[in-house]
Amino acid sequence: MLTDSNICKKLIKIMMVFTLVTVFSFAFNAFNSAKVASAASCDIKTAYVDPSVKKYVSGQNVVKRARKYVNRLRYVYGGTSLKRGCDCSGFVLQILKQSGANYCKYRSTSSMLANKRRIGKYIGTNTRKARAGDIVLYSGHAALATNDGTVINCQTSCGVKEQTHSYMRKYFGRTVAIIRPSKVSYKY
Repeated sequence: MLTDSNICKKLIKIMMVFTLVTVFSFAFNAFNSAKVASAASCDIKTAYVDPSVKKYVSGQNVVKRARKYVNRLRYVYGGTSLKRGCDCSGFVLQILKQSGANYCKYRSTSSMLANKRRIGKYIGTNTRKARAGDIVLYSGHAALATNDGTVINCQTSCGVKEQTHSYMRKYFGRTVAIIRPSKVSYKY
């Protein structure tokens, strides 16, 4: 027969078990989240900056790094390797990552466009406003701007090339966005 004291004892036991399960569940989830975060190569919400690299990277240094691959890297669909080959967005993201600003969550051109304000400052579509290290998005294509009125990009037909904005518009359509990455400095 259940008395009031027996009911209280059972309720206390149930509450203790529930508390223990909750605490262990929370600790287990926190432990797994820490493992996943340390294994991941990019931060989920913002750009990850490698601690061994300065807080901001120079736009000119981003361009200098990208120019090393002109005529030397082939196009590979979905590729992200600066040794074996990249596609257009993979090339842009790997150059920025190698420079110290990691935006790897935004893997495709459409993802970059949708998250332009998370990546940095949306400049508009006027290519005259593009500075070295800016991401220039065309219809389905991504490139890195230089200060010379050109962009460096990776194309299916020829790999990494440096070309004018007018050439890019002719083959890839209008400029849909210019993004100034938040971790790239433009003070020279």
